[in-house]
Formats: sequence, C-alpha cells, structure tokens
Amino acid sequence: MLSVRLHWPLWRPVLALLAIALASTGCGDSDSGRVSGKVRLNDAPVPAGTVTFHGENNRSASALLDADGTYTATGVPLGAVKVTVTTPAQMGEKAKKALEKARNVSIQGRSDAVEIPARYGRPEQSGLQLTVTSGRQTFDIDLVPESPGADGTREGRKNGPRK
Repeated sequence: MLSVRLHWPLWRPVLALLAIALASTGCGDSDSGRVSGKVRLNDAPVPAGTVTFHGENNRSASALLDADGTYTATGVPLGAVKVTVTTPAQMGEKAKKALEKARNVSIQGRSDAVEIPARYGRPEQSGLQLTVTSGRQTFDIDLVPESPGADGTREGRKNGPRK
C-alpha cells in the first residue's frame, strides 16, 4: 500500500491562500451600493443615455441605459445622493462618441433617441434624490416632460425681444 505523508511546511501557503479566499467571499464593497432600475419619459423607456449618482466629497457612479431603459450602477456612494439623467441629445460630440463606443452602437440619427428636459442633467435641478444603502436597491425614474407655459412656450422661456 502506498502511503503519502503531507508535510506541514508545504501546506502553509495553500492554507493561507484558502483562508484569504474564504475571508473575502461574500464581502462586498461596504462603502458603496448597487442601484438598478428603469428610466421612463411619458411611460416609455429612455433607450440611451446615462444615470449618474452624485454623492458627498465629489464621489459619483454612473451607469449606461440599455435599449429598454434599464440600468445597473455599481459602486454607488452610500447615503444621500442626487441623481441625474442625460441622453445623447444633451451630450457633446465627445460624450456621444464615448457612449457609442461603450455600447458598441451608433446613436447618430437614431429614431429612438429621446430628448429629455435639460434640468435632469443637473444635480441641483433634477429633483431626483435617493438614500443609498449597502447592498442592492431598485430606483425607477419617471421623468416629467417640460410643460408648456400659458403662452404656449416652454416653462421659463418667453417669446419676443429681450428688454
């Protein structure tokens, strides 16, 4: 019968690596969360763009919108965050090209491109807020279109020459 004798010095590195692997299993990034959801405008999905979560100390996390308006953001700062949504219609050419590269699609002249009110691209004006906790959260975003003013123009804009 063949006998194999295990030597402790040979097993130390293996056991050390195994202990590290087991200790880190299940440990997520405890100072951030994961947020997923769907972005809609007039009950229709917003098929292209980004959702950004702005936390304290200039910490932020972003996610790309999929064609069905869904997103998943990881590494979102914990606590109160302001949320912005931008679409290709609001982006400069460099940002559009970066989005095209990230999604591996062309967004130029797409018929499904959606224009949303500009306020949703500004953290102080979007009105979108969330308190992020560790783990997973769902945050669906229903955008409201700009409503026409009494004179038929968009809110905050006036017709005629400036005085």
